[in-house]
Amino acid sequence: MDNESKDWNQLYQEALLELDGSKLAERIDLAANAVEARLRELAGLVDDSRQRNILMDALRTLKTLRREIP
Repeated sequence: MDNESKDWNQLYQEALLELDGSKLAERIDLAANAVEARLRELAGLVDDSRQRNILMDALRTLKTLRREIP
């Protein structure tokens, strides 16, 4: 399955579970891009606060994980 057909949550989980340090930055980038794309999709919707909060938490976690890369 290519990255474009994976949803943000799958890419996010793959980034969190990646053990290979040489692949981690790429996984984080893919997941963050997918989360940001989903946030853009939700921008026009009225009742999206719960999912928006989940997505923002995911982005914060990815940013923290990125800072931990040696």
